[in-house]
Amino acid sequence: MSYIILHLPISSSGGGILGQKVAKCKEKLIFPSAACVNSQLVKPKFGLYRFLMVIIVVLFLISTFLITFHLAKMSDPYIKEVLSLQGNVSRGYEIFQINCAACHGQFADGIVGPSLEDVSHRKSRISLIEQVISGKTPPMPKFQPDYQAMADLLVYLENLSKN
Repeated sequence: MSYIILHLPISSSGGGILGQKVAKCKEKLIFPSAACVNSQLVKPKFGLYRFLMVIIVVLFLISTFLITFHLAKMSDPYIKEVLSLQGNVSRGYEIFQINCAACHGQFADGIVGPSLEDVSHRKSRISLIEQVISGKTPPMPKFQPDYQAMADLLVYLENLSKN
């Protein structure tokens, strides 16, 4: 539990600070509404409680936003269809070699584009799909393969790992 010590000067007119009467509590002065606690300590009101409540509300709002945002992305018909399909790693490799290897390297270790090794640890499945179909980071072009080809590419990307 925290306490605040108040050291208040007494004015010579006896009116106290800003004309308020103050009570003496073992050589220290406190406002009249406060009680003498542990000789000269005043217990704070609601400071920590308010701070914790603000933190809880902020965390709740952030989590609500993230869940809503995720659900909105899950409702995208293209993403929903791709995630419902089973991908094939070898076909994903072929798609990668045709469309991605020029920038990301034959082994996805990066040339012009970044290395994609362990990319599934840095991005979610939805983020990977969005990156491929939107080309959000130039100079990456937009690329929207059919559902099965995207599912194959996604499985290939998820299986990339550093050797």
